[in-house]
This record gives sequence, C-alpha cells and structure tokens, in this order.
Amino acid sequence: MSEQKTERDVDSLSEEDVLEHLNPRQQLFCKLYAENYNASKSARLSGYSAKTAQRIGSENLSKPLILRYVRILRNRRAAELDLSDADLIATWALIVTADPSEVVEYRRGACRYCHGTNHAYKWITPREFEKAHGDYMLLCNAKQAASIEPLDQGGFGYKRTLGPHPECTECDGMGQGFQYLHDTRTLSPQGKALYRGTQTTKDGIKVFLADQEKALEQLSKINGIYDQPDAGKTASAIGTWLNDLRARGSKPPVKSDP
Repeated sequence: MSEQKTERDVDSLSEEDVLEHLNPRQQLFCKLYAENYNASKSARLSGYSAKTAQRIGSENLSKPLILRYVRILRNRRAAELDLSDADLIATWALIVTADPSEVVEYRRGACRYCHGTNHAYKWITPREFEKAHGDYMLLCNAKQAASIEPLDQGGFGYKRTLGPHPECTECDGMGQGFQYLHDTRTLSPQGKALYRGTQTTKDGIKVFLADQEKALEQLSKINGIYDQPDAGKTASAIGTWLNDLRARGSKPPVKSDP
C-alpha cells in the first residue's frame, strides 16, 4: 500500500497491516513519538541524523500510515492505563495552572514578644503558662539556676496569625516564619491535581506536589511548541501559550489527536 494513501484510507487498517508498510526505523519513530510527543527527538532516537531530524520528524507526521500506527499505540497505552489522551491532557492542564500557595504557604506572623505587654513573652493561655512554670519548679536547684523562670508579665492570648509588631525588640519587627498547610478537602480542581500527599518527619510535615514543569513540558510537546526551530521563539511561545491556557480556565487549546 502506498504511503500516499489518505488518513481515511488507512483508518480501518489493523496493526499488522500497517506494520507491513513501515520500515523498522519508522516503527521505532512511532513508538517513541507515542511516548514523548516530540517529533524531532523521536527522529534522532530512531537513527536519523541531528541535521535532518526536525525535517524527518515533520515529514513522518504527515504520513497517514505513521499517524495510524501512532494512534494504535496511544490507544493501547490509554487502555492499559484506563485513561484517554483527553484525560491526561486535562490533568496536565490542571497541574500547570495550579497555584502552589493554594496548597502550602510560607507565612510570617508575630513572635511571642511582638504583642506581649512591654514586649515580654506572651503566653497562649494561662494553662500553657502554668505547665511551663510547673515544669520549671520540678527542676533541681542546679538546673533552675541554669534556666530562666517562666513569668506571665507579657500576658495571655498570643496568636501567631497576627502580624509582626514593627517595634518588637526581640525579632526587630520581622516576626517568625512558619509553614501553613491548607485544608486539602477544600482545594480547587487545580489544587487537588497538584497535591500529592504529605509525610510527617522529625523536622515537620513534608508536602509533595506534582511537577508543574514536567506537566508543562508534556502539554508543550502535544502542542508542537518544542518543535519550533528558533529556541528564542520557543520560550516566548511557551509563555504566550501558558497565559492563554490560564485564560481558558485550564482548558488547553490542544491539537486534535492525529
């Protein structure tokens, strides 16, 4: 069968029929392209020279038999994962347009001395103070002498969510930094796609997020942005395309599946 056949002509061909008309290098190109969506890279890895890889990759994607085999491979992969290309694209789009601060933030709040009376140490509750003072009184004389006795001169009601006091002599008005994790039950679809779980460690809670750069790379490959010959224009195209993606509310302007 001639490769000049139209896409409609080959659309009903089986995998065996298609493979009869593709040489080993073309078959390898299809397998690589179905995985990475990068025509130039797939051409290079298939054995074509670096000088001709971009041209060959573009030419290959204009051949109905090659496109047919790529579709067969993608459909097989999607069936194995129980996902369609549309599902993957939608998930990547959500990850790319997510704001990490919706999941976790680094905030600065008041230190214990910021809003204490005369900038003395401020306790959260009387019970917190009583426990600290009780623990101090249980120390032996030598340890008491080496420690500072807790006092309640700064008062009670400390809240680190208050802003730092600009005249605090303890922190110089800088306050103290802390990690703030949002309730994952109330995340937006973008936030839920970005969030990958947490792990409690000796240093606190470690938050895992999806790789936004990797997701953007996958979407860019699908849209052919990485196949542009001019590297400078490629970077500009990615930025323009990403802004358009966000403006569409995470609905990516992707090319139709060949």
